[in-house]
Amino acid sequence: MTFEDKLKEMLVECGLFEDQALAIMVIVKTDETNEPMLGRWGDDVEGYPQVILVLAWVAAKRAALKYIDANCPQAWFRPMFVPEGD
Repeated sequence: MTFEDKLKEMLVECGLFEDQALAIMVIVKTDETNEPMLGRWGDDVEGYPQVILVLAWVAAKRAALKYIDANCPQAWFRPMFVPEGD
């Protein structure tokens, strides 16, 4: 499974609809802070250390929170994306 597919799956598992997960992945992939992943979103997750997926998930959660706050701030699943301690 690719990084992009895995992150979309994880976003949906946290309550987002698939079209929302797709929109969030556009944000994640175009965020300049994720530039090191440029050209790697289609790579197989299994070919990398687990920490790379963890870091990509942190970026996806950050993008999801921005998307939720802009488009559906009262969504029941918003707390799934809030960093611990906030």
